[in-house]
Amino acid sequence: MMRLFIAIPLSHEIKKTLSLLQKRLAPSIKDAKWVEPENIHLTLKFLGEVNEKSVEDIAECCQKVVAETPAFLISLEKVGSFPNLVIPRVIWVGIKEGKERVKGLAKDLEERLHKIGFTKETRPFSSHLTLARIRLPKRVSLQDLKIEQTNMRVLSIQLIQSTLTPKKAVYQVLKGFELCG
Repeated sequence: MMRLFIAIPLSHEIKKTLSLLQKRLAPSIKDAKWVEPENIHLTLKFLGEVNEKSVEDIAECCQKVVAETPAFLISLEKVGSFPNLVIPRVIWVGIKEGKERVKGLAKDLEERLHKIGFTKETRPFSSHLTLARIRLPKRVSLQDLKIEQTNMRVLSIQLIQSTLTPKKAVYQVLKGFELCG
């Protein structure tokens, strides 16, 4: 079995912006597990534990979706958190420009993958980049936190294997799929 997800890889510039934001936030947010900047990605679909034999079927679904999806621009919007901004469990950065395109890409993948037996997600899709998970949530002020406006052109998606280790998740790109234009 393999733990898999499908994501949009991020540009060096976006990862740098997010890393600087993490460094600004870290002193005021204790007991957080910060995502390694090189591991930050825009998840389109978490597949969970998957039989290795299914990888080719998943890849075929991805290929069909990207064949119908032209490249597009995304930009960073603001810092947010789940479940709320006062006592966060997860700190993230949202997508502004391209948000609906990302949502459409995720929906198309969801539909194709459902046809080959994957369960549809019950929660609404949220275009976000996870920065940290807080172990013991406490009051934090994230309101009015400014983020440098950074954008990138989305040119591909990736099928990624996630291996959990005691220290961190290790990601390995299994396949990449270029958008159609």
